[in-house]
Amino acid sequence: MNRKITITINTTCSKFLWVCFLSVFTFQINAQQFTQHAVGNGLSQPQQFDYADIDGDGFTDIVVPEFSGNSISVLYGTGDLSNYTTITYGSLLVGGSTMKPWTAVSLDIDADGDLDIVFSNYANSTAANDGIYWIENLGNRSFGSLQFLYELNRCRYIGKVNFDGDAEYELLALGDSNDPVNVRVLNVVGGTVSTLLQKTANRRPLHGLFTDIANVGNLDLVLSKFGRGNETDGSTDTTNGVQTLNGPSYNFGVNLITNNPTTSAGTRKTVVGDFNEDGNTDFIAVNAAGSTSSLKYYGQAGIGEGTILLSSDGSKNMISLTSGDYDNDGVLDIAVVDNATDEILLYKNTAVDGVASGAIAFNAPTVLSSSVIDPNWIESVDIDNDGDLDLIVSSNNGGGAGSGKVTVLENETITLGSDEFSLIENYINIYPNPTASILNVKMTAEFEKAEIYNVQGQKILENYSNTIDVSKLSDGLYLLKIIADNGGITTKRFIKQ
Repeated sequence: MNRKITITINTTCSKFLWVCFLSVFTFQINAQQFTQHAVGNGLSQPQQFDYADIDGDGFTDIVVPEFSGNSISVLYGTGDLSNYTTITYGSLLVGGSTMKPWTAVSLDIDADGDLDIVFSNYANSTAANDGIYWIENLGNRSFGSLQFLYELNRCRYIGKVNFDGDAEYELLALGDSNDPVNVRVLNVVGGTVSTLLQKTANRRPLHGLFTDIANVGNLDLVLSKFGRGNETDGSTDTTNGVQTLNGPSYNFGVNLITNNPTTSAGTRKTVVGDFNEDGNTDFIAVNAAGSTSSLKYYGQAGIGEGTILLSSDGSKNMISLTSGDYDNDGVLDIAVVDNATDEILLYKNTAVDGVASGAIAFNAPTVLSSSVIDPNWIESVDIDNDGDLDLIVSSNNGGGAGSGKVTVLENETITLGSDEFSLIENYINIYPNPTASILNVKMTAEFEKAEIYNVQGQKILENYSNTIDVSKLSDGLYLLKIIADNGGITTKRFIKQ
């Protein structure tokens, strides 16, 4: 396994030679590879997983809903990406019927200070057991009995959102149906549920997220829609793709990305971010199936909708994607899973950090893996806490009971250029770390500015003082990009608590 490279310069003479070399040549080494680890085997149709430190030992765990296994498995991290401890909780039953977990999230439902496991039950029917359930974290990797939380017909997707701006997460719950109300935001305090928002999303929403589309201070809801043909049940929209509910009233916005309504083509997941560095939020989705398979984007500020064709013969089935800055060049890339070819593909962004460009564009894909059979969901997270984004993929491995698995693709990026060498003489420290409010930067070079990125690679704060107020950030891991007035750049990790 290739590891990170550290170069240590020990003598004054060797330092002088490096400075002389850099005064003549400008160069950059940017080598990248992903090492594949099968971290969970023997799972039964794993679906949309979550990641968090469930047992509080400092290592990231992976919470996996097993659709045909009637259970939830937790892959407990050990600090070694090739060695996880798997514990399965189930079989989960309600009223004599087996549960069909589809999406799992970690959330402190009972407000006792630890993370419980919440999941959607997707029996694909109007049965009363469709909805949201949870199991209580009892400590020592043990969980309590199954508890009902909220009923929602054909509830496939749930997600953690910060809808009301307080310190606690809320739940976004979507019903894969055309029911009169199939979008809800739920506030859960001490196990008691109240509804903060309820709306109708035409055309079967499968994924949702909140973002400020117009950069005006209001959260908008972005929905991925997937269906087949002209559906009824109150639906007024027969178009697959991406649609918005615009805040604060959450009335229907616009169809940002559209797909053919008469085929099985549709959008299962959408990512957002400034992909062309023009200061506006863009959207990228995958056309999951049909006669053509493609990436589809909608660029704000007049760019409009565009298509990057991946296949014209139906040979690809791009069903999930994720985004992040995987090569640490300051711009957002995307990673996509192809359910037809069993490929995990990395598309590197052609944009340049801080330079506005026109249409969104990516380089030809790099195949990171072709051995993850039947992949169905992908997420980005720095699972080994080394400062770069790794990938987690769930796969059905042919669909048989007990044949599914979870795979981690460990990002091993080496980036070494003149900017980094210019900081060789500079002492840089950030403190306190972790911090709840103020983060200080101490360095011998002249400080110019600092930028804060979340683990998805999105820039969320820019600061021109070496005393940075991070009190309004949600708790978690962040990347701090420090820029000196001589052009030197370095990146450090910090934890907001």
